[in-house]
Amino acid sequence: MHQGGVVPTADKDLDYERWLNNLSLDEVLSLFREHQAEQLFCKVLQRNNNSKQQIYVRSDISELSWVPTGDLQPVESTSKKNGGHHGLIFHAHVALLWITPFGTLEPARETKLIVYPQYPEVRFSGLLNGTHQAPSFLFNIKYRGHDAGRLLFLAPRGDGSLLALCVPPESIAAREFLQADFQERIGVFYKLPLDGKISRSSLDLLLAQLCRIHHLQWTPSCALNAHGIVPCNASNCGGYTLEANLGIRRNGIAEPDFEGWEIKSRIVPTIDRPGASQVTLFTPEPDGGYYAEAGAKAFIRRWGYPDTKGRDDRLNFGGIYRCGDSFHPRTHTRMVLDGYEVESGGMAPDGALSLIDVNGVLAASWSFAKLLGHWKRKHAHAAYVPCQGRLHTTREYRYANDILLGEGADFRLFLRALADGTVAYDPGIKLENASTAKPTQKLRSQIRVSSTNLHKLYSTLRTVKACGK
Repeated sequence: MHQGGVVPTADKDLDYERWLNNLSLDEVLSLFREHQAEQLFCKVLQRNNNSKQQIYVRSDISELSWVPTGDLQPVESTSKKNGGHHGLIFHAHVALLWITPFGTLEPARETKLIVYPQYPEVRFSGLLNGTHQAPSFLFNIKYRGHDAGRLLFLAPRGDGSLLALCVPPESIAAREFLQADFQERIGVFYKLPLDGKISRSSLDLLLAQLCRIHHLQWTPSCALNAHGIVPCNASNCGGYTLEANLGIRRNGIAEPDFEGWEIKSRIVPTIDRPGASQVTLFTPEPDGGYYAEAGAKAFIRRWGYPDTKGRDDRLNFGGIYRCGDSFHPRTHTRMVLDGYEVESGGMAPDGALSLIDVNGVLAASWSFAKLLGHWKRKHAHAAYVPCQGRLHTTREYRYANDILLGEGADFRLFLRALADGTVAYDPGIKLENASTAKPTQKLRSQIRVSSTNLHKLYSTLRTVKACGK
């Protein structure tokens, strides 16, 4: 008898269920490896995780950086949970593919993550919509949808899709899972080693690598690209050199760097006494205002100013912009946070971080969806590594043993830090040969914070030694 007392009526469901029941945990891992999974996560489903109720996966989307999604889109919603009041939610499409017993992958094209900032919580929706070969009987409340102990396996792939498999609680894989000792958890998910071996946690792996890099002492400035390690000659190569030594290629992809950890170097006078320094959280390009409509060059020509060091034919847009400050004396713009209520944490559908000029013109803006998308990809787990540079015969860097670890990022904390001026906009934007027909632009819209204020962005911030005690 099935747990729950109801058996599937269709023969195909019965065959499907028999296949799932007979899968061992090793066979589950093998299936995911065969389909090019990069990581593997597992959630133990509760009685209310079924097709009638969206599946809860986390309170803040930052803990789901491993889930590949499309851009977050704001949606005005009326929630029955909130007494019918309107509120802002976000949708993000997920390219979910079910592993089937027929050797095929079944796409669930309506799958999405739904972010409810007001509660806060994040849920999966549409896991089965439009599918014909997905295990719908394990989510249907008339069959197995109320059974506790079902296991939902999810695995991201390099092509941006998410593999899925669900097994019943009485299956061989579920029984073996309960007997195993998977110690690493990310929110409500267990992280499983794809090779089946109980290995060190992602943090242990990261610290081992950072310890090795610390022992290198002074190492040549470099970067890793598609062709291998190459010299890096700019003054801001400390981060690229650290990433190269971790085997991370230089690219513009906004994803975690190493085993789910975002790695950030911060330049300090000496790694023996790092002290405070500015940290770049991320560099999102504006998606609204004159900047997005007319382009960066037009933006710089309108609000930029001649280079203060006297470099000919160059326009800059720089300075520090904090919410609550007055207009910048050179650009005549100031930063405001529209659509955010500090006390309640509420967000308006059209809310944004905005640059406004003295005439009320919207120079540039970053929608909440844009900011939340960057925050989701980068900041659930972050390691801040002090970095010291020098010019010897060539540029060199060395890295500290004391590492600052931030865990439990919360987007609401980030918005609060923007609102009170803790987090600032610190652009490094320039236009060289500005008067010519083919000027050269450099775009860097930095969102930055002092290392002394990182504790305001995470539920846990601690210092650990890469090389132990």
